[in-house]
Amino acid sequence: MGDALRTLGLDLPEELLFGLGAGLAFSVHEGDTTLTPPQASRFFVGRSATFEKDLCAALQVELHEENFATAGEAWLRIEELLRDKVLPLAYTDLCELPYTGSHGHWFGHLIAVASPEALVWDNGYDQPQAISPEQLQRALCTAKPERGRGCTVLHLSGKPRKAPLQPSIAKNALQMDVAAIRRFADEFPRWQALPDWPRIERLAGQVVEVRGTGGGLFRRAYAQFLLDAGHPGLAALCTEAAQAWTDLARHADADHASACAEAEAALWTRARELCA
Repeated sequence: MGDALRTLGLDLPEELLFGLGAGLAFSVHEGDTTLTPPQASRFFVGRSATFEKDLCAALQVELHEENFATAGEAWLRIEELLRDKVLPLAYTDLCELPYTGSHGHWFGHLIAVASPEALVWDNGYDQPQAISPEQLQRALCTAKPERGRGCTVLHLSGKPRKAPLQPSIAKNALQMDVAAIRRFADEFPRWQALPDWPRIERLAGQVVEVRGTGGGLFRRAYAQFLLDAGHPGLAALCTEAAQAWTDLARHADADHASACAEAEAALWTRARELCA
């Protein structure tokens, strides 16, 4: 999203973009163990599914989302946008991007396609990555983190405008489902009893600390946003939540999951008092 906004003349730090888009969330998903390689049967996500839409709304630019039945149709649209000097964004399966070295499926990895030769910008890398158009077409998929059908291509248009930070903080405070984190903590012993628990545990650690999160399930990046926004108290609470998630990644048990829920409750209760 930062790359796309730069083409419209707006260059903002990643933490500010994330905060403006009210990017934090929590949701639990069922994986697909029939895939090859199999996906973990349960996993969680720490960022909002509507981040892109909410960021564009905050900056008053238009987000165009187009869905295609096949990768070939999506690729034709990507080529058309590039000819028109528009930066296409595409959702991909992480496992099909060879430069990542990933051995697991993740059907919601957003990249920017910088050229018809499939030179792509990826938030995990400082430099553009080269893959073949054929490889990229194999990776195209839906916007969801779980397996889906079809291909989704995004692009932006309009002139970005300055956005106040307080409404985005309030939005994030109101949308955060702390009850879902508490349910996750209560369910944790059942997760540990599942036959693919080692795969679930490994993916959980990656989701918290790697996979473009900035550590602490995106909470460290959001804490910096809060600090820059003039909320040092909220930033400190968010840092505590980030550390709770990091501790869970290192010690995957019910007690550490419960600590995440309590840290999140403290953060968002205070955020709603201050901002909502």
